[in-house]
Amino acid sequence: MTIAVQSISVYAKKAYSTKAVVSAILNRTVLLNTILLVLVACLGFMYIIQINISATKGFAIRDLEKRISTSKLENEQLESKLAELQSMDNIASKVSMLGMVPVDRIDYYSSVSSSFALNE
Repeated sequence: MTIAVQSISVYAKKAYSTKAVVSAILNRTVLLNTILLVLVACLGFMYIIQINISATKGFAIRDLEKRISTSKLENEQLESKLAELQSMDNIASKVSMLGMVPVDRIDYYSSVSSSFALNE
């Protein structure tokens, strides 16, 4: 072999090894980019799931708050109705409806003797 052929083959080997190094770096870069893309996609998906769960809980809380306000309003109405039914005017009308009459004279029972026993 001549010196020219040897120098060409040395340059070819260097070029081949440089191509291999560049190819390996490129493959690693593509792999790293793919891994990062998959990781970002997974994190985005998890974020969407978390937001969805939070929104669902927010709707549930709002529904419970509506039920609480409805129950408070109903409780106030029932207390008002109770006060109305316990009023003296209402009781007096119910007494006459049941056929009761007012008492003219009240007699109390009293015991004949007012003696007590001593416990020893």
